Amino acid sequence: MKYWLLIPLGAAAGVSVLLLFLYNSAVSPLEEREAAGRAAASSMEDIAEIYEVNFFHGETSYQVVDAVREDGEDIYVLVPENEEAEPEVLLHSAGITREEARETAAANEDMQSVHAVRLGMLEGIPIYEINYTDSYGRLGYYYVSFENGEYIKSYQLGTS
Repeated sequence: MKYWLLIPLGAAAGVSVLLLFLYNSAVSPLEEREAAGRAAASSMEDIAEIYEVNFFHGETSYQVVDAVREDGEDIYVLVPENEEAEPEVLLHSAGITREEARETAAANEDMQSVHAVRLGMLEGIPIYEINYTDSYGRLGYYYVSFENGEYIKSYQLGTS
């Protein structure tokens, strides 16, 4: 008589296993690319410590490794997903900070909330991409030069 309870419980267990499998399938490539970025940065620089690894998806995808050299100098290593291209090394001191990029964008755009500030490369130029939502609910992207914070371009996605 209580066998009717087994059908929904079995279905719920099956859905849970399927969702777990899908999650692992989605996360696994990101973890592999992060590990490859760490390895590439460590092999080309005298890395003492890696603080974090982020991603940037522009014309080319990059793993952006934030690290410190053995001599104490903070660096970013932008490792392109295309293994034929060479990684780019940027000194923290050679450019503006994430916060300065955010402030520059906020001074020039209607930003209700900022979702992310990512370091990356655009047409061979190191840039910060500021991802935000404006007061009309539109998703926007604002790009400034890593070197000096100069405006490069911006665009917004309309609402439906």
